[in-house]
Amino acid sequence: AHYLDFRELHGKRPTAAEMFRDGFTPRALRVSHGSWLRFVKAMGDLSPVEAAALDQASEFLGELESTRMTKSFKILTLLALLDEDQLPGSLSIEVLEKSFRRRAERSAKLRMDVGPALADPGKLTRLLEINPINAWTGDGNSNRKAFFSYRDRHFASKITLALELRNAFQELVRELADWRLAEYLDRGGDEEELAASGEQKEAAATGVLVLWQTYLREKIPPMFGLKFSEAVWNVGFVASDRHVFLLVTLEKKDMREDHHFEDKFLSPDLLQWKSQNRTTQSSKHGQLLRHHLAKGIKVHLFVRRSKRIRNQAAPFYYSGEVTFESWQDERPITINWRLSTPVPDRLHALFQIGG
Repeated sequence: AHYLDFRELHGKRPTAAEMFRDGFTPRALRVSHGSWLRFVKAMGDLSPVEAAALDQASEFLGELESTRMTKSFKILTLLALLDEDQLPGSLSIEVLEKSFRRRAERSAKLRMDVGPALADPGKLTRLLEINPINAWTGDGNSNRKAFFSYRDRHFASKITLALELRNAFQELVRELADWRLAEYLDRGGDEEELAASGEQKEAAATGVLVLWQTYLREKIPPMFGLKFSEAVWNVGFVASDRHVFLLVTLEKKDMREDHHFEDKFLSPDLLQWKSQNRTTQSSKHGQLLRHHLAKGIKVHLFVRRSKRIRNQAAPFYYSGEVTFESWQDERPITINWRLSTPVPDRLHALFQIGG
């Protein structure tokens, strides 16, 4: 039902990562359909070339969906191959090491996974050879199919695929890899290995959040080391010691009349937002919002079009950090927030930008 609601609202099917972030487990569909991608095919949402790629590479795609992940290395290796347009294909260990490093450096949690080897090319090469290369080439287990080989310091795929299916195959691999990595980063137990300092908690949270991906309200506070409380988070404005969260619903028809604020995008990188009715410019919260940069406070924007998708709470798109641009009025105050990253073209219609 959520899959259908998402497709109706957005005009496209959800990816595996989007379903996961909305609180569902794509892997559960293995019981009824054999895999997530087989389910998508059954829903009529794979193109003919994507369906053909799924059929030709079904064993590998199934392995990718179910492979065990003690660390993130196997998935980062696949993403490195995709980044270099070498899946199928071959990469020298030197190029693989550099591409792998670029991927790992994007996240505090992934940097912790790799450890000191991230700063030493020789150590990182040896780490890659031990794991994940050894894992993807079969771990020396003759009963396990090897989808890759490693000879003469080159890591190469053994996946047989028609040339015209290459692009579609890469997109399917990337979808599954993005989901598996998001799933890995969401593991609570691994975050407990971080020291308890606020800075490290914040770094771990930054590694989890992905711009323009969707998150249910209750999933947001744990990413910043905070506990979810419905009384606190069931509003559009939440302030903590070092962060402010704006949770914006653009359409207000399903909300109480006193919540009918006029929030809207003035451009892809500028949001007009109205505070609660009681807020003034000179109030504590008014001054906090006006001077957030000077106070070292980060303001995070989460946006959704409507409160519900049929009978379920709609998730929010994480829109990144925003900065104060200007304000006017009192009780409520109207603030223009500048987005650090503009809304992507694919979401303009959803957020009613430019029309």
